[in-house]
Amino acid sequence: MLSFIRIARPLAAFRIAPLLFAAGASGGCQADSRPRGDAAFINESLLKVLTANGKRICVDRGTHGEPLAVFRAMLPAPDPVRRTLSWSAPTPLEDGRAITNRELFDIELGDGQVVLREPTQNGARLPFTAQLQLNALAREGSYQLSDSGPSVANSPAAPLAQVRWWLSNRFDSSCGEVYTFSKPIVMRDMGFVSVTAGHRGTTYAFRKDNNAWAPLAKWSTWLY
Repeated sequence: MLSFIRIARPLAAFRIAPLLFAAGASGGCQADSRPRGDAAFINESLLKVLTANGKRICVDRGTHGEPLAVFRAMLPAPDPVRRTLSWSAPTPLEDGRAITNRELFDIELGDGQVVLREPTQNGARLPFTAQLQLNALAREGSYQLSDSGPSVANSPAAPLAQVRWWLSNRFDSSCGEVYTFSKPIVMRDMGFVSVTAGHRGTTYAFRKDNNAWAPLAKWSTWLY
């Protein structure tokens, strides 16, 4: 289930943390030089969603993993678990819990542990028919690989989001949780992208209408 996790040893934990989400990190400091396409506009729309509450965020330029990997991993879950997963109105990702270097050091020595609180869903649940449609589209997309570019770019449409090289974000103490995007996947007029920050992650769905990409829904939040 998408519940709380207890980190016992950080070196092992951080090796398996992106287990479901990752398919390999992409593009460190090289920006994607291709013309802006659907993926770029989806990323821009996601930056706007994540900062809709007025919060400044730091975002990694490089993307990481496939957008529907966690959704695909949950497909064979038992029905009671599946019933807890749903699509809701697209709101910003809930604040997570940053783990300090001191906590990591204590855990590695066996002198401490970190418990992450189970996330709550902060958006209104979508109607049943919308759930069925989004689940069907996400299922279809979960078996496809994204061919989108490997980077996210700053956008004047989302001035509160600072997109930078991942190492710059890690050394900036003002960043708090650092946001990392998956590659977007585009299927006709639908798109999906996942985002992680502060040991929490979720997947957003987008729809193209009149050549503009708008957020449509947010899936259940998971811990990693």
